[in-house]
Amino acid sequence: MNVEFTKTGEVYRGEFTVTSDFNIHIEKEMAGDCYLYVKGVADGEYASAIIPVAYLRNQVCDFDLSALVYPKHVRIDCPMPVKSCVVTLK
Repeated sequence: MNVEFTKTGEVYRGEFTVTSDFNIHIEKEMAGDCYLYVKGVADGEYASAIIPVAYLRNQVCDFDLSALVYPKHVRIDCPMPVKSCVVTLK
C-alpha cells in the first residue's frame, strides 16, 4: 500500500493500519531522523515504537517490522518531505 504524507504542523505525517508483519520502504528528500509511533486500538493514544533510530535516519529506509498483536495502527512523522512510502504486508 502507498502511504501519503501530509504537512501537519512542523512535520510530514503518514498513517496506516497493518494486519500482519510488514515491510516499510521510505524515500525522503534528504537524510534525517523520522519517528515511528504505534497503537493497538483505534481510539487509543500513539506510543513511540521501540526500534533503532538508525532505521529511519537515512534518505532511503527499508526495514521489516513485526508485532505480536494485530491490527496495529502506525504513524510516521518526518521533519522533511517524504517522496514515497510503500508498506508491504507479509
